[in-house]
Amino acid sequence: NSPVSLKKFVNILEENCGRKAIINNKEMQLGDVPATYADIDMLNHDIGFRPETPLELGLKDFVTWYLNYYKE
Repeated sequence: NSPVSLKKFVNILEENCGRKAIINNKEMQLGDVPATYADIDMLNHDIGFRPETPLELGLKDFVTWYLNYYKE
């Protein structure tokens, strides 16, 4: 329920990986959607769960796990 831009997502990954992404911008392709995000209203209603981990922390934890798992 908190959409962020792809640019912000990539910037957070770059910060946590310590390297710049190689970005090849292209025009929208057939089938691309301009925006997408999870609607968690039914999840919250049905089981009372609402994720609270901020994107910055979640991606940081993911990068840490990934690098440790793959020993990069």
